[in-house]
Amino acid sequence: MSIRIKIVLIIASIVALITASSFVISLYFDRLHLVETIKSDMTVVSRIAEKLVATNLRLMKIEADVAAAEILKAAMNDAASSEGQILKMALTDQAQEHNYLSLAILSSRGAVASYGFPVPGQDFVRSAYARRAFVGERVITTTELDPGGELVIRICVPMGSRILVATLPGMILSDILDDFRIWNSGNILLLDGEGVIIANIRPFLVEERHILLDVMDPGPEGEEREGFIRGIRTGEAGAGIYSYGGVPRVGAYMPVSGSDDWTLIVAAPIDESPGAMNRNILLISAAIFMSLGILAAFVAANFIVIPFKKIQEQNVRLAELRETAESASRAKGDFLSNMSHEMRTPMNAIIGMTSIAKTSHAIERKDYCLSKIEDASTHLLGVINDILDMSKIEANKFDLSPVEFNFEKMLQKTVNVISFRVDQKQQKFRVRVDKNIPPFLIADDQRLTQVIANLLSNAVKFTPERGSVWLDAKWIGEQDGICTIEISVTDSGIGISAEQQAKLFTSFTQAESATSRKFGGTGLGLAISKRIVEMMNGRIWIESELGKGSAFIFTIEAVKVSKAATAPEIPVTDRKSFKVLAVDDDPETREYFGEIMLHYGFTCDLASGAEEAQGLIEKNGPYSLYFIDYKMPGINGIELSKWIKERETQEAASPPKKTVVIMISATEWSMIENEAKNAGVEHFLSKPFFPSSIVDYINEYLGLDHHLAQKKEADDDSGCFEGFCILLAEDVQINREIVLALLEPTALVIDCASNGVEALKMFSEAPDKYAMIFMDVQMPEMDGLEATRCIRAFEEKRFEGMASAKRVPIVAMTANVFREDIERCLASGMNDHVGKPIDISEVMRKLRQYLNAAQRV
Repeated sequence: MSIRIKIVLIIASIVALITASSFVISLYFDRLHLVETIKSDMTVVSRIAEKLVATNLRLMKIEADVAAAEILKAAMNDAASSEGQILKMALTDQAQEHNYLSLAILSSRGAVASYGFPVPGQDFVRSAYARRAFVGERVITTTELDPGGELVIRICVPMGSRILVATLPGMILSDILDDFRIWNSGNILLLDGEGVIIANIRPFLVEERHILLDVMDPGPEGEEREGFIRGIRTGEAGAGIYSYGGVPRVGAYMPVSGSDDWTLIVAAPIDESPGAMNRNILLISAAIFMSLGILAAFVAANFIVIPFKKIQEQNVRLAELRETAESASRAKGDFLSNMSHEMRTPMNAIIGMTSIAKTSHAIERKDYCLSKIEDASTHLLGVINDILDMSKIEANKFDLSPVEFNFEKMLQKTVNVISFRVDQKQQKFRVRVDKNIPPFLIADDQRLTQVIANLLSNAVKFTPERGSVWLDAKWIGEQDGICTIEISVTDSGIGISAEQQAKLFTSFTQAESATSRKFGGTGLGLAISKRIVEMMNGRIWIESELGKGSAFIFTIEAVKVSKAATAPEIPVTDRKSFKVLAVDDDPETREYFGEIMLHYGFTCDLASGAEEAQGLIEKNGPYSLYFIDYKMPGINGIELSKWIKERETQEAASPPKKTVVIMISATEWSMIENEAKNAGVEHFLSKPFFPSSIVDYINEYLGLDHHLAQKKEADDDSGCFEGFCILLAEDVQINREIVLALLEPTALVIDCASNGVEALKMFSEAPDKYAMIFMDVQMPEMDGLEATRCIRAFEEKRFEGMASAKRVPIVAMTANVFREDIERCLASGMNDHVGKPIDISEVMRKLRQYLNAAQRV
């Protein structure tokens, strides 16, 4: 049954009862009994109106709470930004969503941030309302005139040591009561604790902030009105009669729950009441007024049903907002708790291991502590990078930097990072790269590495010991030079249910709360990966079943780079005499090895174990290259290698044919190196292996490619920069010490400056001394950007009129690594950028790049 029908039935029943009763009681009861009946009716109306006002006040407070939660979240994200754009955007969005005139964050000294007008001034900060909000109370103020003369009310919500103040039009309270009409000239109004009218159907009474006593000015009827007002001041519900302008009136009053001592008043002339107007007619014809009463019920229902519907709608909205606020609060709490755990855990390891190292006298113990400190620092840096990446995503500042890169080399570097963890858990790790994928592509290889590393890290983490992890890169197709590549990471781990899968790519979320406690993690990696993949015009998804492992699959688009050679070059000479034998007990490894050799036009024999390999050697004679797995059942790789070398020395041919044994294993080479070399093993190939690595060994065997020797020579940095002098501008002493220590083997001479002023002075006094400058950005007295501009100005003046003047290379060395930071460095006159924490390999690349063109001192 609808509300309208219920109201009609209730009112019709009341009218019918009153009508029938009035026929009898009107002959016996006087005006007093009629007044009491009207008082009762007015009290019912006042209760309905009070519930409507109270509900709206609660709704206004909850909406302000929701806005505060969103703004607080934005303020937390703004910690990564010095410009405050996220907070400004949040203030703007929340003000527009909730129709606030203004939205401001206040401290005890005034506005910290705001949107719109009017913004509360210092007078409001010192007000009683603000003081109450600062100690944790949610407050809705009475109406007031702002400096521009506009009537407003304000909602104050605590935000830690600050408060959020939302400003609304002062007439909003009158709008709430706008649908109430009490007979012909009845009135409904709302008073604050001082008796000021803050809501009324007559706008001028509200806008001019009339006090009820002033409106009901003293006169012959003043004493009666004073009695009515005294009842209002008790703060309790009640009803009474009074006269105004010679017209007897009845009024009901009721305190508004959830307000600041507000009171709702309903009043109307007694003679306009249905009872008074119909009393004489009822005496003539009760039947006629019975019909009119029912008709009046329908008419009245049309007016009364409106506020009831509003209350019903607002209750639904109230429940939705409450759930939203509670959900936001839970998400914020979970995120802060998770971040606290993720950051405190490595910090605890760093501090604890530092203390142990300081008190230990054993070098081995100190080295162990330093190793753990390095691991914890790397983990902490990863957490910080995730938070910064997520902040950039939410601020729409997350960009890609496409470059040309070797796809297979990118996968190799990514795999090398995760291999040690695979070895620790004794897991099987396989990589398969589609031969159709172009060797060189244009895309953001660092972000692609980030996605693959994150998926591999999760796969290893959630896969038990001796489980399996697969990395598979497939060629999907090409259109107009744009390649589509599908990369999948599959594991035999714990699996993920369908319900949990729906939450995986949401920020700050893991499959379930127990996951973060057991395995750790920020819950940001997959959300960041999803954003990166989508920016590469791809998509990411999961295929998983609980307890049966998972497959994370994503596609990307990349630009194909045309190269003269699409694969490492292998000479065609001596192919008939060049024979290869691969021995591995894993069938998938053997299959992949055979595919690689077939792709390059070689026939390769495959053996599943040492016994089968020995049979092939006895049958076919010695092979040119042996690729032998280290761990095999029965006779292992070391024993087979020793047997091959012993057989080689016993061959009747003179001189015996030279063979090369390459050990393939996921085990760290340093752990088996001595044993393997004693058995005659020449080289080591780490699992999972890549086609280019196999080609390297073939070329080396054939003696037509010396890149391995060149690489070894290039990797030896001892004394490589002797005779060069550079300038390091860095204000933090420990950072200077790190750079000096890391570059000490290169014999590079490094002069240090502790700020921009000192760097400028040292360079201007000896500009020809320095072949290069590493420049920090944030330094006291003069920052790196200004110092660079001054150095470039000095050079311009020094080489004025010289067409071929050579400028000193300046490379930023800073923790400011956002795209806009790099652009600012280049705009100031710098040549390049290196991020902190320092990657020594990156520093060496920059030194080789710029010092090759410089002259030694």
